[in-house]
Amino acid sequence: MQAYAAAMKHSPLLTKAASASVLFGLGDVFAQQQLRPAPFDARRAGSFAAFAALVYAPVQHMWFGWMEAHVAAGRPGGARPM
Repeated sequence: MQAYAAAMKHSPLLTKAASASVLFGLGDVFAQQQLRPAPFDARRAGSFAAFAALVYAPVQHMWFGWMEAHVAAGRPGGARPM
């Protein structure tokens, strides 16, 4: 966990992209094993991993950065903690 925290401090977007890519890729591998009787489709799993790294992670990085700056809990007019 300390290595992940250090990576998040040093280069957060790259760390998020790598994490999302691994998680999306593994998620598709598991889904294919459970849902499809067909042979494993590596291109499909790679597409999910690439989408996570190149689209999902950067968009989420920007979105949550904006949310923290504009709708942060504890600020006047901000979200209230649950």
